[in-house]
Amino acid sequence: QKKECNINIILDELKETFTEKKNNLNKENIDLIVSKPDNVNGHIIFTDPQRIKQIFSKIIDNALKFTEEGFIKFGYFLKDQASQNIKFFVEDTGIGLSQDQQDNIFKSFRKIENKNKLYSGVGLGLAISKSLINLLGGEIWVESVSGRGSIFNFTISTRKVDLSFKTEYEKNIKN
Repeated sequence: QKKECNINIILDELKETFTEKKNNLNKENIDLIVSKPDNVNGHIIFTDPQRIKQIFSKIIDNALKFTEEGFIKFGYFLKDQASQNIKFFVEDTGIGLSQDQQDNIFKSFRKIENKNKLYSGVGLGLAISKSLINLLGGEIWVESVSGRGSIFNFTISTRKVDLSFKTEYEKNIKN
């Protein structure tokens, strides 16, 4: 269900949720960082805010699972100020992914295996995220180095809401 939504509010809600989750998991050695463009109080776009939250949640949840210390940074940046070209990301200092893992990570029932630690989950989170991103007209990809962390990037098809038009429209309605 697409509607107008403020990306900054979504990110702030996610930070609150995952700060609580991080504390419950006793992962005090991880900093959660929200990254928003400077001079943008709230970037309003037309998309499905619940799906955006769901996508971010699945990726941040994985980052929290595979990161013991360092940071998890998530947010977006505008490719250019004049358009709606937005790139979302989740970056972590977790265990990272080998090239083979990167090639398979978005397939259903694929999990990161580690001889020293057992990780929970069934391997559907990133496959679901990829499907949702595809439904929203976007793409997802990962940049990673084993042992150094990962950056999950995604885009979606959206349009920026023209708030100046809305303000003019509201002025005309009142007159």
